[in-house]
Amino acid sequence: MPQDRSKHWFVSASELDTPGGAQLRRTDSAIQETDQLIPEGGSFTLSLESFYIYEGHDDDGSGNDLLIRSRVRYGDEPRTEVINFFGADIPAGTVKDNLEYEHIFARQDYSEEARIWLEIEVMEIDKGLARDDSILGGLGQVYRDFGGLFATLIPFSGVAASLIGRLEKLNRVRDQDKQIFLSTLDLYSKVASSGEAPLRCGAYVFFKDEVEAVQYKLRGLQLERAAPNQQNVPIRDDYLVIKVVPTIVKSVSSSDNLLQNQQVATILSHLDEGEKAEASRRKQHLSYLQDIVQGSRQLKDLDYFYTLKRQKDLGKTLSQPQEERFFEIADKLSRYIPNL
Repeated sequence: MPQDRSKHWFVSASELDTPGGAQLRRTDSAIQETDQLIPEGGSFTLSLESFYIYEGHDDDGSGNDLLIRSRVRYGDEPRTEVINFFGADIPAGTVKDNLEYEHIFARQDYSEEARIWLEIEVMEIDKGLARDDSILGGLGQVYRDFGGLFATLIPFSGVAASLIGRLEKLNRVRDQDKQIFLSTLDLYSKVASSGEAPLRCGAYVFFKDEVEAVQYKLRGLQLERAAPNQQNVPIRDDYLVIKVVPTIVKSVSSSDNLLQNQQVATILSHLDEGEKAEASRRKQHLSYLQDIVQGSRQLKDLDYFYTLKRQKDLGKTLSQPQEERFFEIADKLSRYIPNL
């Protein structure tokens, strides 16, 4: 009898700390009572927690030189791209976790009508780039500046001008023949009518190829063999683990700054190359965009506040995240609008 096979599997947040490891469920499996969903008006963060590449892809056998990127489209909004990992001589067949650049995407005031398209990509990069320590240092500076390695914000960081070109060269690595892993998943809420899998808190395991998940379990956000007598058998399937949590996870900046920078990065993703080059020569362009985004977010907060207020006035019950956001925005507005 053939086993169930898929490229995407799921472990609920309630099972992540199971001492002996948790079984993997299909991402499109029915929602269970113990599953934690993101409520209307809630917040969430997607992050890359670990990855594993079984085979060596470098000709000299010295280890894999890897670049990992993720892309997210929320609802009808433009796509956002971030770099999640860059490293040289990564031994094949070893798990990499505790990643410094884990942030993929965060969202406040979640709408249950919005779908979330997620793509993850692993590339093999040239030795010349992989072993350039200045690039690694530059990426660290971008991360500290913006709270995430947003690809389109690289020209606007505090990185030395002489390094910007090398960082952008890294970002332009798009050759399909260097691609090791590419996988996409379309997530939706319980009230949406389309998509591949419901958005739930927990861990999503992305495999390069379809696998029979019965052979694996997830423990500590890493895969292990499920059978006790196979614990020493190497895992031969490439995979990545992406975690969903019901909050905005702060990195090196505040949650407000992180969300603002993410939105600026999304706007910049739609500039043509000439506009990007011009923007990189004028740092004030970033400040201008940040002011626009900040003003836009304030207007959205005001609109969201009065939307929630109308619901309360009509006697409708708000979700807990909506109630918390209502009072959070009310506190901010009270400085400018008395007697709210």
